[in-house]
Amino acid sequence: MIGDPKSHTLVKSVVLPNGINLAYREEGKGAETLVFVHGMGSSRKAWDKNLPELSGGYRCLAIDLPNNGASEKGAYSFTMEFLSGILLEFIEVMELEDPVLIGHSLGGQVILRTLINHPDRFSQAILVAPAGLETFDDKEVAWLRKNYTPENMAKLSEEQIRRNEEVNFYRFPGDAEFMVEDKLALRGQAHFDLYCEMIPKSVVGMVTDKVNPQLEEIRSRVLVLFGKEDALI
Repeated sequence: MIGDPKSHTLVKSVVLPNGINLAYREEGKGAETLVFVHGMGSSRKAWDKNLPELSGGYRCLAIDLPNNGASEKGAYSFTMEFLSGILLEFIEVMELEDPVLIGHSLGGQVILRTLINHPDRFSQAILVAPAGLETFDDKEVAWLRKNYTPENMAKLSEEQIRRNEEVNFYRFPGDAEFMVEDKLALRGQAHFDLYCEMIPKSVVGMVTDKVNPQLEEIRSRVLVLFGKEDALI
């Protein structure tokens, strides 16, 4: 277990059947379990304001996807199929029966892919500004491939990193400062190159995973939330 000073909780970890050590934060108890999946380049910390509110009536589990937060780092594919497999293995290892899946951005698309591939497995999901609903043509995909490269990620200045985070918000809140701090702290760490490789792979993984035409295959009840002034999705 790892101390998480900002949330004053213990971060646990579990080894999945594929051998990846996955970190997660657990809070609360209840008849229903909520599994939270963060967005690209983020971590379980994205849910720090949600878990205290929901843990009074639910068992809440917020995972760190591979190469994020305290989870194991490696040269993984970061396709939506790969990340969906990570989510399913976590649910299997934790012996969860029909948890409510909650995802933001990339995490939302991971859940969409999971619901499409396993239409009878989950009954409910909540998606917060999920990726995957929008579509991209070949030119847009080519532009993203050209501009999102490990080399470009590695040479971002502190100013650019801050601007890239702030532009995603209508108003950048002070309690989102950790998003900038965590990315700045990655520089100089042994796994920084793996992080820089992960971002382009994740971007390509999202825009090439065609979940939009398959949405009608989802049988679960799904609540989709978007901010009126969402500046990203």
